[in-house]
This record gives sequence, C-alpha cells and structure tokens, in this order.
Amino acid sequence: SNNGDYVKTTGYSAQPQYNYVNNKRVFDKYQVSNRIVVHTKSTDKTGAMIDKAVSLGATNIDNLSFTLSSYETQCDELLVKATQKARVRAESLAKAAGTKIVGVSGLSASCSPQGQQRVMYNMMMAKSAMMEDSASGAIESTPIESGSVKLYANVNATFFVE
Repeated sequence: SNNGDYVKTTGYSAQPQYNYVNNKRVFDKYQVSNRIVVHTKSTDKTGAMIDKAVSLGATNIDNLSFTLSSYETQCDELLVKATQKARVRAESLAKAAGTKIVGVSGLSASCSPQGQQRVMYNMMMAKSAMMEDSASGAIESTPIESGSVKLYANVNATFFVE
C-alpha cells in the first residue's frame, strides 16, 4: 500500500515426506512451508493481523519487532544537537584556559537505537486465547503492546585552539 506497508516472501521450501511400508521407503507427499514478512505502520492493527494469520493456517509467528520509521531524521537531529553541545562545551573550556577555538580538527559521530522491542509470540497461547474468545462470544484480538525505542547519539569532536 502507499504508506509503506508490505508483505513479502522471505523463504520457501518443499520437503518430501516418506512412509515406510515393509521396510521400504515410499514417497507420500511434500511438506511445503512458506515464510513471509509483514511490515506495517498500523501498530494498532498488529494483534488483528496475527489473529488473521493464525486463522488462515500460519503455524509460526515470531520476531515481532517495533522500530522507528523516522530513524534517519531523528538521528540527524540528535547528532546536530550533540555537535552544538560539544562546540559550546569546548568554547567554555578554551575560554577558561585563556585560548579560543579557531577550527575543527576532527568529528566522528554515531547513532544507534536501544530498546528495540522484540517479542517472541507463542502460538499455543494464541490458539487457546482465540478459543476462549469464541466461546465467550467476545471478539478481542491478541493484545500487542508497542514499547518505546530510544536513540543514542554520540559525537566526538576535536578543535584547534590558539
């Protein structure tokens, strides 16, 4: 869809399954598995999506993760602020030492997310919860709570003084 949502296949396999008849291996069928990734910005609909996948026969749901969609922009803003702070701090130190800053000798920066929430999803739990719901007549989707993602920006700056 146009808001960056997508579904894509990340793995596909077909494994032959055999039966043994009178100590002879006899081909029975293929077991096919298809692994897909669902990417959505609609975090409020995640529980309903999982329920739909289970009802359609999905047998493993894992690696549910929440990340920041505006990661690059947020990192850039943080790094600019960190660089400005480094400059102000360096200027006050230079002043205290009776010198002044005349240029930048080096800058290095990094930005990384912390607390990227990962949830392993238990299928047995989901199926029993869905059975309870249908028994009580309540249509409540699997509760998925999003967490917070923290960004850490680090700037190392060295300056020329005179």
